[in-house]
Amino acid sequence: MEVLEKVIAIIYSIIILANALVLRRMMGTWLFPACILSLFWFFYTFFPLVFLFEVPVNSNSIAFITLAILLFSAPSLLFNWGKAFKDNLKKPNPAMVFNTRFLKLTLFCSILISVFSSLLHVTAQGFGFMDVFTDPVLVATTFAASRYAETLVYTMFGPLSLVFSNISVVIGGLVFGSSQSGKNKKILFAFLPSIIIMLTQSSKGLLFLSLFLFLGGILVSRVYFNKLSTFNFKIIIKVIGAAVSLIILIGLSFISRGLQNIEDQGLLLTKLRGLFASYFFTHIYGFSEWFTAYTGGSTSINYDTSNYYMGFYTLTSFFKMLGAEKVTSPGVYDEFFVYKDLLESNIYTIFRGLIMDFGMPGSLVFMLVMGFLVHFVYYLFLRQSRPVLTVLLVIFMLGFFYMTFIISMLTWVIIPFTFLICYLILKFNNYDFVVKRTV
Repeated sequence: MEVLEKVIAIIYSIIILANALVLRRMMGTWLFPACILSLFWFFYTFFPLVFLFEVPVNSNSIAFITLAILLFSAPSLLFNWGKAFKDNLKKPNPAMVFNTRFLKLTLFCSILISVFSSLLHVTAQGFGFMDVFTDPVLVATTFAASRYAETLVYTMFGPLSLVFSNISVVIGGLVFGSSQSGKNKKILFAFLPSIIIMLTQSSKGLLFLSLFLFLGGILVSRVYFNKLSTFNFKIIIKVIGAAVSLIILIGLSFISRGLQNIEDQGLLLTKLRGLFASYFFTHIYGFSEWFTAYTGGSTSINYDTSNYYMGFYTLTSFFKMLGAEKVTSPGVYDEFFVYKDLLESNIYTIFRGLIMDFGMPGSLVFMLVMGFLVHFVYYLFLRQSRPVLTVLLVIFMLGFFYMTFIISMLTWVIIPFTFLICYLILKFNNYDFVVKRTV
């Protein structure tokens, strides 16, 4: 029965891919919200299900995710995309809009502010300034232990470093994507803040979010250029190279979590396999078990299956700004899903929060409404000649889609705060006296 459940779950995952393929054929491009989210969730389901075939799964949980993705996609059929893509041709050259002195100066300042804020936040925890450079593994290990023990010293430099790290990659993606000459590779220093935070604080999540916010900026620029094709040999090679680099950096981050003293190579590889599997693949199995508990099935531990929080888990940042008194743990969910010695995590995807907020029927309605709103934003973005608000919404859309395998991106207050600052920056950049192209 476990094998049959796994095969059925894989079929549901393939249906998500089929949805992406059909929409790609209809729209003529992969650079379309429903296509992008469908591809994300094909990868988020198919590879964990196949590579960890021995781990059991509740196929109904994958069926729920598949239905949610299909409902998100359905409203896209309500818009006249032919007219929208035609209007998109009227957009100015993105180099005239985003490759400006002002945005480059803003990028440079954002990197500096984030890096120095990060170093000041780390030194506030009792480390010497040179420790960050001479023994970053010890710094990261100690910092991570303090974070889990909730004994970190709060400073304003912590959130400041995160906000300007996000600003760096948003602006960096726009500047990098709008340059046709290829001379702007130094813009990749936009990732320096998130890399430093990862190596000194053992925090990998920011680097991945940074990558997708950066890609969001490139996506916007490609739409401006009307380059709606996405795949060619050069891009594939670059993606593979970036993936290998990220895996190496993540491996170093894992080693900083206490593995640096393991001398047995076989044991080290086994530990690393478990950490990589837990980080990249546990989300589906964690959600599957929680879904089983929610629907009345038997599970290994008792899960919180309460619901109707009316958006708290999905839109936590806004609830906190409005003064909500409900408190969650630093990891949001206290339960840790464990499977033998292979998987251990408290990541349950955005869908657990949606169900706890609105129930199962309400979650599906939420996905339908969100699908309409996201595609409406994308429709406006294509039709407007010099958009600002919709540019940012499209960039953060990509980050939001990426984060769905973990949780809602709107969990953290710094996200709407970052969005607001980026909006003010791009609004100012849009004035005629600011927009001057630089080579």
